[in-house]
Amino acid sequence: MTTETQTQPAAQDSGEKKNRKLKIKCAPTLQWNTTSPPWDIGATMTFEEDSDGTEPSMSGVISPGDNGEIVIDISNMPKNDDYNENLDITLKLETKNMLGPDGKKLDGGARWANDTEGHETYNGKDYTLGYLWFCTANPESPTGYDRMPPVTIDNVTKSKDDKDDKIIEILDDTPDGAPAFGFCVGFVLEGYGDYYISIDPVISSKGTRTTNSFMLKD
Repeated sequence: MTTETQTQPAAQDSGEKKNRKLKIKCAPTLQWNTTSPPWDIGATMTFEEDSDGTEPSMSGVISPGDNGEIVIDISNMPKNDDYNENLDITLKLETKNMLGPDGKKLDGGARWANDTEGHETYNGKDYTLGYLWFCTANPESPTGYDRMPPVTIDNVTKSKDDKDDKIIEILDDTPDGAPAFGFCVGFVLEGYGDYYISIDPVISSKGTRTTNSFMLKD
């Protein structure tokens, strides 16, 4: 596992309790704006909780947001003393239903992007976005987030599995009630010149800390 650490503060002490785990199946649907090179390809993506790899059960935590984004909100989960307030998110790229421009099986398959893929210029500065980058949740924005520039989120790390290029991990060690944050993902189509496609943010939130908050520490 290759891990990029993006935090400086020390992680909170979770004692003997376990991290919560949320596994999400990410299934793109390709939109072919051209059917031959040079390629112009877009995509939408559905996000579905996978019970195999999620603990404890977190049914209903993935839903559409007010601005069309996807929201992960675990603030309404029941309190469980076996778990701490850390959340391990696994993103699995589902490719079996992806189709090529002729409506048939996709040539070459797809994978999450590498760190060196996905180049974009924003406000005159060049960025390499890779398989995932974090962005700022912004309720004042019409979309609910600022897609660019990439930002660092304290106590959150990302990694991509060295042995399975369809698996991304996000380790969220922020406390219950911490500000929401967004993340974008990028994948490539190997049979089409490693064509890079990014999907706009998923917003992750642990809600606002209250006396009834499910992960509230004593």
